[in-house]
Amino acid sequence: MKFRAFRRKKDNLFYFQFLSEKNQILLNSPSYADKELCFNGIRQAISSSSKIKNYDKNTDDTGNYFFVLKTSKKQEIGRSIKYKSEKELDLAIAKFMAEAPKAATRSPESRTEPDKPEKPSKTKKGRKYLSQNQPYLCNNISYDTFQSEGNQKYYFVFKDQDENAILINGDVRGFPTTEDLKNGIKAVMEFAPKPKNFEKRIAKNGKHYFLLKNDEGKTVAKSSLFYKLKKDMNAAIKLIQCVGVEMATPKQQSLVDNYLPIAAYAGPEGFHTFKDEESGQHYFAFNSAKGKTFLRSEGYKTPTSRDNGIQSVIKNGPNEKRWKTFFENGLYFYTLRAGNHQEIARSDYYNDEKGMLKDYNLVKGESSPIGVGSAVVGGALMSALMIKKRKEDQAAKRKAKKEAKRKEEEEANLATLAAAKLKAEEDE
Repeated sequence: MKFRAFRRKKDNLFYFQFLSEKNQILLNSPSYADKELCFNGIRQAISSSSKIKNYDKNTDDTGNYFFVLKTSKKQEIGRSIKYKSEKELDLAIAKFMAEAPKAATRSPESRTEPDKPEKPSKTKKGRKYLSQNQPYLCNNISYDTFQSEGNQKYYFVFKDQDENAILINGDVRGFPTTEDLKNGIKAVMEFAPKPKNFEKRIAKNGKHYFLLKNDEGKTVAKSSLFYKLKKDMNAAIKLIQCVGVEMATPKQQSLVDNYLPIAAYAGPEGFHTFKDEESGQHYFAFNSAKGKTFLRSEGYKTPTSRDNGIQSVIKNGPNEKRWKTFFENGLYFYTLRAGNHQEIARSDYYNDEKGMLKDYNLVKGESSPIGVGSAVVGGALMSALMIKKRKEDQAAKRKAKKEAKRKEEEEANLATLAAAKLKAEEDE
C-alpha cells in the first residue's frame, strides 16, 4: 500500500489518497488549504488505521458500502471507495488495518497523472520550528510557530488536543519578520473570543470555511480546513472561542527559566553540544534518532564544565529516583537531578500530561542509553535492555560451551568404554 498527496487545479486545494500496489484508490481525503496540513492528515491516517474503533461502516443511497476512517475524537480523516457487499467492506477494512501503518510514498514513476502528486515528508521537511505546543487562551488548544525553508517567511498554526490544525495565517504568504509573527498571534488571542470577528464563507466547491478578522475588518487568520458540513465548521469556531472549555490562567501563558528555546537544541542523535553565539555559553542536549529533544541543559561558561554536565547525566540517569515530573504554571515537564537535588537537565514544556509522560517514559525507559538501569560498558553507553540482552547472550554462550564440553567428555567416555570392551574381548 502507498499514498500520494496532490493539489487540484480546479479548486487549488490539497488532497491525499491511499492506493493499492496496483494503483487502485482505496481512501480519499477531504480538502486542505495547506500542503503541510495535508501531510499531517496522512500521518493521522497512518496512526489511526490500526485501531478498529476508528472505522465507521456506512451505506449510500444506492446500497453500496464504504467506510470512514476517523481520529480518536471522531474527526473524519478519509473515506473509502464503494463496495458491493458488507463482506467486501470488512475485507477492505482488514486489509487497510494491516497495510496502511506501513504505507510508503507513491513511486516517482506514477507522478505523470493529472493532479500533480507531491511526495510528503515524514519529518515535516520544509519547516524550521521556532516553538511548539505553546499555550492558548483555553487548555484544549495549543499553537506552533515555524519558518518556511522555501520562502523564509514565518507562520503559526493552532491545533486541538489531537494535533489537528484548525487555524492558520490569514495570509498564506507568511509574515516577513518574527515581530510580525508575534503580533499575528497576539491578534488571534485578542479577537478569537469575540463571535462578531468570525466571517463564515462557502467555497466554490460548496464547502465551508471561516476567516478571523480584527475590529477593522482585516483578516487575522483563517480556518485550516474546508468543511463539508456547516455544523463542523461551527464546532471549530466554538473551539477557537473556547466555548464550554476550561480557560487557561494568565500564568499559563509563559514559564520563565534559563534555558534556550527548544529549537536551539536540535541536532544529531544522542548527546549534542553547541555554543550559543549570542551569550557565548556552552550547551548540551540529548536527542532521539527522529530529532526529538528529550533533555536540554542550561548554559555553561566552558566546554569542560558542559562536558561534566553530560557525565552527570550518564551517572544519574540509571537511578530512577533522580527523574522527576512537574506541573507548574499550567505546563508539564520533567527533569533529571543529581544526588544533591541540583537540576542537570530539563525537557521541553508540554500542554498535556499524556504527551509529557510519553517522552518521559521513553528517555528514562529500559531502551534508553541514559535511562534507568543503563551503564557504560566497554566505553559505550548501553541501555538496560541492551545490558540484559548482552547478559543473556553471554549466558547462552556459556551454556553452549558447557554443553559442548559435556558432549566432548561423553564421547571420550564412550570411546574409553568401547576400547575397554574391545580389549576385554581380545583377552578372552
